[in-house]
Amino acid sequence: MVDAKFFGYAFTIVGFIILIHAAYITLSCFYGYSTGITSPSGIEGVLSGTLQWLMNLVVKLAFLGIYVWIGSILISRGIVAIRQPSITTESKREKKVQKSGDEESQH
Repeated sequence: MVDAKFFGYAFTIVGFIILIHAAYITLSCFYGYSTGITSPSGIEGVLSGTLQWLMNLVVKLAFLGIYVWIGSILISRGIVAIRQPSITTESKREKKVQKSGDEESQH
């Protein structure tokens, strides 16, 4: 049977990988940044191009935010799983306490 700490470490590692990948995506978008706005003929073309660029940016930021959110949830759940004592460890402690209590009552 796999211990809960194993899953805790796995969640934490996967969460860090997701966060590092999100940082990589952000940096690659930052260094590859271009407005992409051409010089249209009228005000309608300028507004249309700007709104298209802004909507593209909003969608990218929304997906990046969700990506980072998932990574942080995995990290927090992993840390909680690592810090919690396992059920088998608790049951062994209880058995030791009961055993020592039984031995003391016999003396």
